[in-house]
Amino acid sequence: MEMMMHEQWKKWAPIDGLSPRYYIEAIHDIMDGFSIILVPDEDTTSKVIIAFENSVEAYRATDESFRQKTLLKLSREHGIGLLGQWALFKVHNSSYIHWVSEESFNITGSLQLQHFVFIGGNQIVDVLSTDEPKIELIE
Repeated sequence: MEMMMHEQWKKWAPIDGLSPRYYIEAIHDIMDGFSIILVPDEDTTSKVIIAFENSVEAYRATDESFRQKTLLKLSREHGIGLLGQWALFKVHNSSYIHWVSEESFNITGSLQLQHFVFIGGNQIVDVLSTDEPKIELIE
């Protein structure tokens, strides 16, 4: 039986000036790339655009109420405050990367996949990519 390593969620703060809480306004998956638009829950006039210039290898967007098991696990491991205090994470030893690897018969094995998570008040978006996204804060 294969033993799965323990996932580690790490706060990801790629630029200064980010809000701790967001709503996911839009997800764009087009030929030129993949992007997510976040709107801070305290200021709907500003936005954050997270742009992956190349296509991402995989993503999933799930209503946060359908990720209760994950949210409970994170709250137990990191304290209740983690989720209310930050919205952007990188996941190490990712079960999502592991699942994609198994599903593809390890085609992804040669890729250096990174797992990014964006937790919004309305949904959670997981993204697997070989590249870090560009982050643009629009005031």
